[in-house]
Amino acid sequence: MAEVPRQGRGPRLDSLRAIRREMARTYRQCRRGEIPPEDLSRFIYALSMIGKVIEVESVEQRLDRLEALAGSGQQPARLRHAAMR
Repeated sequence: MAEVPRQGRGPRLDSLRAIRREMARTYRQCRRGEIPPEDLSRFIYALSMIGKVIEVESVEQRLDRLEALAGSGQQPARLRHAAMR
């Protein structure tokens, strides 16, 4: 694996949009010859795993909110609005 210079903390990878941007940036670096293809594969894999964790966390949070609403007897706002139509 090539030596990658450290550039501070790097980008915030806290959303799927940020992950996509970092994947694209890394791909462009490889196309320009700044990083070797085998490193690109490793970086993209790591970014994909971070993205999956973000997705699972999002689903988990939504499920928690739905379960809390179900326990309180309230309907989610989307369902209330649909029932009013």
